[in-house]
Amino acid sequence: MQQPKDVVAVFVDLRVGEEQVLYLMAAEDGTTHRMGTGSESNAERDLFVGSGTAFPHLKSQIAANLLQWLGDYSDPSPKGKLCRLTIGFRLTGGGEVASRWEYGTQSQSPAPEVWYPSREERSCLAW
Repeated sequence: MQQPKDVVAVFVDLRVGEEQVLYLMAAEDGTTHRMGTGSESNAERDLFVGSGTAFPHLKSQIAANLLQWLGDYSDPSPKGKLCRLTIGFRLTGGGEVASRWEYGTQSQSPAPEVWYPSREERSCLAW
């Protein structure tokens, strides 16, 4: 079973309808990519690529039980626009794992155990 200590990169992709409203990637080597705000009304379309210190902060937010939620999950009756949230992890040794969620903008979002960046956590990726 994967453990948070094995994670060397994190990415988050959130789509509302057909629009990508958030993309984050932070790696152990400092590589950082960010696009969007995560809001349904996101107007930010530029991809920011750089380096920084976001990864240790993001990695510290990964709970061991999140890695138990790997796979695909969907709300059988989503309400509102369809949201697709993917949280992926690159592991030591090069493997990758992900958790994918589908739900509606007016439905309950993923399980409380699932971490994804808050506005404050996304702001640490801004430069």
